Amino acid sequence: MKTRCSSPSRGYAFAGRARHRRLAGDATRNLPRRSSAFPLALAGLTVAILASCSPPAQTPTGPAAEFAAARDNFAKGQNASYDKALDALEALGDANPPNAYTDRARVLRAVIVAGKIEADLKLSEAYAKGAAVTRNDVARSADSRLRLDSQQAGAELALRLGQVVMDLTKGGTLPRNLSLDAPYPSPDPPATIAALEKMKEGLPVGPEDLTQASLDAQHIAIADALAEVLHGDRDNAKSKLSAGPVPLNNAEFALFLTKEVMAGASLYDKKHLDDPTRFKLMAGVADGAAKAGAAALAGSPDAGQAKRLKKLQDQIKAGIKAS
Repeated sequence: MKTRCSSPSRGYAFAGRARHRRLAGDATRNLPRRSSAFPLALAGLTVAILASCSPPAQTPTGPAAEFAAARDNFAKGQNASYDKALDALEALGDANPPNAYTDRARVLRAVIVAGKIEADLKLSEAYAKGAAVTRNDVARSADSRLRLDSQQAGAELALRLGQVVMDLTKGGTLPRNLSLDAPYPSPDPPATIAALEKMKEGLPVGPEDLTQASLDAQHIAIADALAEVLHGDRDNAKSKLSAGPVPLNNAEFALFLTKEVMAGASLYDKKHLDDPTRFKLMAGVADGAAKAGAAALAGSPDAGQAKRLKKLQDQIKAGIKAS
């Protein structure tokens, strides 16, 4: 009987492979290890190459840049920045031929000017009350002068509002697809203006407090104007504007314009500057805005808006008759 023996060649083969593995291991241990930073460096190089191949971000130019600058100045919420925004918006609104930013500029300009007019009316009222109750002749004279200054500033703004409203309602209607494209200005307006409350009681108010009171009055009035145009409250307006341009309801916007033009016209009535010629001029602009509102309602009737429009039209007629 033959005994099966292991083949010498198989044994040598296994022994050879084992020895090869030991040699390979020894050789590998002697090689330098690859740093873990290598993949990171490679990734960084890849990103750099891709970035160098990407087109550079385009900087706005022309009307786009001018409108962006106006928005930025409006957002700062300061006297000087409001004025810079208005100057830029006026230039954009007067563009001939009109461009993609003309109507947007006119809408924002109307809102800012309307707010500033309301602020001047508020200041004028506070100064008038202060002059009436104070027992100090010097303070009375100062309050009366401030009252007149506020009325004159508001009256000048009223003419600027009248111009932009005529531009917007040219042809008897408002342009289609209007939107309010603006940031919400900072800081948020205060609940009250302490300096004006003191003045109404005949108490002394320092120059710095008066300057701050004027700015606070603008913050409040512009925030209220934004809310009214968007048919909501301040928080609602802030939320909507943070999401981008807000489409406007033409009838609602026409009601806002009519009301604010008449507010500006009131600065020329007998209780203020007593200029019947300019009062009638402003009342005519308000009537044009009201007609644009009626045209908008003809295409999309709304009983509530129609009732408010009729009230404004009656106010215009009564004002013209009284002047």
